[in-house]
Amino acid sequence: SREYALRIQEKNAVIHALQAQMNPHFIYNVLQSISGAAMLQRPDLVTRITSSLGNILRYNIAGHSPVVTLQKELENVTDYLTIQKLRYGNRLSYEIHVPDELLHCAVPRVTLQPMAENAVIHGFEGRQEAGHLLIHGWQDSGTLILEVIDDGCGMSPDEVSLLKEKLHEEIDAPFGKTNIGLGNLCSRLHLMYGDAGTVEIESEKGEGTVVQIRLPAVIQEESLCTES
Repeated sequence: SREYALRIQEKNAVIHALQAQMNPHFIYNVLQSISGAAMLQRPDLVTRITSSLGNILRYNIAGHSPVVTLQKELENVTDYLTIQKLRYGNRLSYEIHVPDELLHCAVPRVTLQPMAENAVIHGFEGRQEAGHLLIHGWQDSGTLILEVIDDGCGMSPDEVSLLKEKLHEEIDAPFGKTNIGLGNLCSRLHLMYGDAGTVEIESEKGEGTVVQIRLPAVIQEESLCTES
């Protein structure tokens, strides 16, 4: 019916608007890094940072399809981590372990970046110790599971409970004040998959944090999405 079609269009518009949101804190830090590299007369660093930033902006904002292959999503989060690695140097290392057979699975565009961003901001910023980040994924009984694990500052049980409450509130208010990052991701997963798309968080103070998402494992047909 026309009413149903309008509801679908409205939902897709919300998903696309959420997809295009970016953390201004990240943009500010990247611009500061570019400025610092220029002052040090390091055109190689300027080129690498601006290239990765350009890829991220194009991926977040210019992409018309809300769904991409996991391979494309991994390429995007690698651009993000490349920038953070240039910023933090030896204070940040990362690994990505995802089986090749999962690379054609369909995932929401801009899924892993907010998970990695959460790890960097809340796990490593403001401390001098070196930190490590691990991204890995697997499939279990038709469910695609992706995790981002960090060995950063971690959170207390009360802090984890408060964060979970905020994320749950964001599902019903997709354009809330805090809806950048994980809140944004929760909203999009719910809009796209209902109860089949979930975000789980485990953390221990001083030990690190695990952010896990679960969604249906579906092969993405290349002809059905615009990858750019």
